Amino acid sequence: MPFKNNTSGAETFLPFIHDIDRYRRSLNELGLMWRMIEASARMNCPFDSDRILPTIASARSHFDALEHDLVHRLVAEKVAGVVREIGTKAHYVIDIVVRNLYERTADVGFLATDRTLCAFMEQGGHDPDRVLARLDSYRNKYTVYDSLLLVAPDGTVLAATGYGPLPEHSPDPLVTQALQHDGYLEAFRYSTLQPGKSQSLIYVHRMLGPESGEPVGVLCLSFNLDEEMQGIFASHRDVEDRYNMLLLDAAGSCIASADPAWVVPGQKVPMNLDGQVRMQMFGGRHYLVATHAAAGYQGYMGPPGWYGQVMIPLDIAFAHTESTDFSLPADRAAGLLQHADAVCPPLRGIMVAAETIRRVVWNGQVIALGQGEEAVRMQAVLGQVRDTGERSNALFQNSIHNLYETTLASDVHEARRVATLMVDLLDRNLYERANDCRWWAQDTALQQAL
Repeated sequence: MPFKNNTSGAETFLPFIHDIDRYRRSLNELGLMWRMIEASARMNCPFDSDRILPTIASARSHFDALEHDLVHRLVAEKVAGVVREIGTKAHYVIDIVVRNLYERTADVGFLATDRTLCAFMEQGGHDPDRVLARLDSYRNKYTVYDSLLLVAPDGTVLAATGYGPLPEHSPDPLVTQALQHDGYLEAFRYSTLQPGKSQSLIYVHRMLGPESGEPVGVLCLSFNLDEEMQGIFASHRDVEDRYNMLLLDAAGSCIASADPAWVVPGQKVPMNLDGQVRMQMFGGRHYLVATHAAAGYQGYMGPPGWYGQVMIPLDIAFAHTESTDFSLPADRAAGLLQHADAVCPPLRGIMVAAETIRRVVWNGQVIALGQGEEAVRMQAVLGQVRDTGERSNALFQNSIHNLYETTLASDVHEARRVATLMVDLLDRNLYERANDCRWWAQDTALQQAL
């Protein structure tokens, strides 16, 4: 829970949460009323007030404590709901792309063993039309690549397909490194293998000759990162565009932005690597920021230093929270409140404190009524006690239900977000498997074996 033991944290965020700020003002007014009642009893009933004053003082004391706890808890739950929302989305940004890139590491290793392509490289580029048709077929099935290149050991590009300009030769040291490496290599930077882009995400793997078993070239796959990120952003962005989703490098520079008019790729933004709930400044506005590294998939952690990040301006973060479209019938809410400990443990203490105030008010009325004629002089005070007690109870009940619905709605919407992610990942996985099946059906070795 944000700033659980830090009152100043609640005070920091309270000005941005207007509905709770209104609660606080109403509570402050009622607190002032309790003090005025106590002062009125002392002045107007100096001899008869001894029996009722302790009761009024007790009610005021409980009210002051409950006012603080309730406002603090309402702010904490509102902030927690937003933090959980943007934190989950930040996880999505990095985890989905890493899951996709894991498939690319498998692609490059698999395609680098294709017998037709390896034979082509071993023969020095004989029959390029047949190989280009095969590369085009692969790129059309796996539509996530800008380009596919077959590069000879000296850097000559023997075959290439994809978006131009496509190089005829590349001195990129990645080619030499791949020839000497048993496995894939990954690079995110400018590369002459993809000269038309300022930065490219490239996967390379050496190719071995079918006859010699020696390295005869390098397969290079340039991943279309921009298209992939826009697809992720479109699927998981906020419908009201309250926040921006970003992919960042280790220095906090933007690699991809859901809204380039808000944060431009290449621009540096503040990060929140320690996960603390705090305000951060960017472009003259206060933000809540969630930054997450990849959880990893099958041991693959993605390109080094990449993070998913979501930034939401505080001035609009609470203008619409997910609890506003989540309400319960009164009877169901009353039943669920019996299980407040399970959903929001501090809520039970707040409910008990509110009940204590009600009992204090009732006790005060009973004490005064038992004084016979002396009670007449206390009627004005008792009327104020009764009216203020009723207003206090009504406000507390409204606040408690607001707090409970905020907490419960946050849990429900978090479950929805996780379910959405699971479905998204499953769809992507099955899509990859369908493409695998289509490609393997064209494998020449399998066709010959059958």
